[in-house]
Parts: sequence; structure tokens; C-alpha cells
Amino acid sequence: MFESGIESDGFMFSGTADIQNNRIVLVLEPEKYAPQIQRIRFGDKMEEWGYKVVTCTVSSSEIEQIGKFQFDQLYVVLNRINSGLDPLKKAVDVAIVALEELSGLAISIYFMNRNISRIILLNPYFCSGISNKLSRVEIPTDILFSGNAERSVASSSRKYHDLISGSTLHNIPGLKREEILTKKTQFFSYLRSFLVDDQ
Repeated sequence: MFESGIESDGFMFSGTADIQNNRIVLVLEPEKYAPQIQRIRFGDKMEEWGYKVVTCTVSSSEIEQIGKFQFDQLYVVLNRINSGLDPLKKAVDVAIVALEELSGLAISIYFMNRNISRIILLNPYFCSGISNKLSRVEIPTDILFSGNAERSVASSSRKYHDLISGSTLHNIPGLKREEILTKKTQFFSYLRSFLVDDQ
């Protein structure tokens, strides 16, 4: 199920070598998305743009638990994955890419580590109790979603956008949430404008 790396229960970090003095993209991915992210050669594209990729793959059982947490309870998860996050302190700057239920965790990591320079939320789920915290996010934040505009992912994406000052919001048209990664030309175009062109 997981590659070798730093493993803590249902969390698996990979790519944590050679972080020092490099620009890093930390990917927080549910296990179900790992094959798709590999298929679109995400790591190769980030390397082309001057970033190294650190991946935290989260098992389905952990995702289910995280989805039930209030934002203020996420410190429990942070305590469990601290050893995997520690190497990021050696990076020049870190951008976080978080999918679905891991969006709230990305915001928690930002509050814990001021080394974070950008946040990208993909099909974000709105974490209960996070609303009054989002006005404190002071870094560029990009929100991308796909799927029917009337589904909960669209509503969650708009809430994050409304509450994070200066955030950007993009919809990759399609009926399914997975299209955010299958339409990779559009996906990488948005990421490039946010990670490279804005620097």
C-alpha cells in the first residue's frame, strides 16, 4: 500500500530526503488519489518548476477519522505526524497541496509552521469549526474544484474562498470530482500560474 519512508500508523511520508535549502511542495493526499497523482507525473512537473515533492499519503481509515474532527481537534493528527513534518523546517519555502478532507489539516500545518508560503486546496471539504480561523491565513491560497456546481465540494470551495482574504478560486468543469486530476493540462496550467508565474 505505501512506499518506504517515514510511516506513522495510517500516514506515510515519502520524498523527505534532500529537503535542505530546496523549495518543497508538500502533498497531503488521501490514499485513493495516490495512483492518479502518480499517473499524471505530478512529481516530474514540480521538479521541472524547481520544486521537490514530499508526499503524505493518508489511509482511508485515517481519512474517515479526520473527516469527523473539528478544526481545533486536528492538533491530535499534527502530533502524530510531527516526525514527518520536521524535515520541512530545512526547506527554503514550502507550498502545501491538500485534497478533500485534508484541507483543514493543511491550514493547521500553516499555523504551526511559518515556513509555508502558499496553500493549494483541491476539492476541499469544509472543516467544522474552521470559519473563524480562515481570516488569519495571510499567504496566497488557491482553491480548485471540479464536479457539479451544486454539490457540496463547490459550496465548500466557495466558503474557503469567501473567508480567506485574497484567495483565488477556479472550477475545472465536469461532473465528477476526479476530473480535477484527469484534465491535467488545465490542472497544471492553474498550478503553474500560482506556483511559478506569481513568484
